[in-house]
Amino acid sequence: MRPSIVLCRKPVPLTMSINEKAFVMGEHLKVDIKVEPDADGNEVVANEDFDIYFTAKAGTEDVANVFEPFSSIVTFPKGEKQIQVDFPVKTSGLVGTTTMEFVAFARGYKMANSSQAN
Repeated sequence: MRPSIVLCRKPVPLTMSINEKAFVMGEHLKVDIKVEPDADGNEVVANEDFDIYFTAKAGTEDVANVFEPFSSIVTFPKGEKQIQVDFPVKTSGLVGTTTMEFVAFARGYKMANSSQAN
């Protein structure tokens, strides 16, 4: 039996994943935000538009400037099960290595793997 798709009336469970852990100039960090099945295994979709907030920090220092542009707020559309957000790393002007924590936050939503070190 194939699971049905349900339009949830409550916040949906989310998972964040990224395409790689290390990048060089000109490459792209691709972030996937996916709605996970509910506790019964049914596929669910977002029941409303909601904003996802992104940060990139090395300790307390904002290092979002390694990306061009950096989308700090992205809207997850109602009715969708997954979105991908592209963060291009600058093509020039970066020196040395930057280790960062990349975080996604959506108010009122639980998100697995919402903080990842790069």
